[in-house]
Amino acid sequence: MMARQLTYISFILAMLTSLAFAEPIEHGSLVLNDARVRATLPGAHVTAAYVSITNKGDRPEYLTGAVTRLATHVEIHKMEMDGDVMKMRPLGASLEIPAGQTITLKPGGLHLMLMGLTTAAKKGDTASLTLIFEHAGEIELNVPVVSLGHGH
Repeated sequence: MMARQLTYISFILAMLTSLAFAEPIEHGSLVLNDARVRATLPGAHVTAAYVSITNKGDRPEYLTGAVTRLATHVEIHKMEMDGDVMKMRPLGASLEIPAGQTITLKPGGLHLMLMGLTTAAKKGDTASLTLIFEHAGEIELNVPVVSLGHGH
């Protein structure tokens, strides 16, 4: 009987975890999905944030920046292979979200780098993250802080 209860509890917890990422946010022609911030270890000065951005509009949109109370500044970063070495670098002024396409910021690829942390990002907390777009303006998100296995 105890094993069955533990199975049910595990199933419910798994469902609740998936629901934390399941609720898309629509703002004009943009749909934001699966937003999250990576939890930090004690003493960390940086972490990363991820989100999937779909542009349902008929013109490109540009992610020009982001702000959060967790960090003094946020940069859009890209990870890519340079020979046999994975390198991370700032992307530049903006990230294009082409019309009718989805761009996914994820570990090991494009992501938001939260730098100069002002507080720890603790698993289970919710963080405020404001994305800044050229046409859509500012979109404030309340995103879960999650533990991720690897990558920025």
